[in-house]
Amino acid sequence: MSVLEILKYPEPQLLEKSEPVSEINGALQARIDRMFDTLYLSQGLGLAAPQVGFLQSFFVFDLGQHEDEPNS
Repeated sequence: MSVLEILKYPEPQLLEKSEPVSEINGALQARIDRMFDTLYLSQGLGLAAPQVGFLQSFFVFDLGQHEDEPNS
């Protein structure tokens, strides 16, 4: 499990513009996996990429119906 630090206001990076996702590949999937690890550890419902330092426009969420089948 690789957990990421969740940035909180007033962290300046949270105000920076995010880039759209241009390619879905192994690197993006690895980021998504790390974000889910962080989400579950923090017992959250959703997490945006900029909240963990990735300046890309995507997020992950899990409404808790089936923890073994995350929504993204």
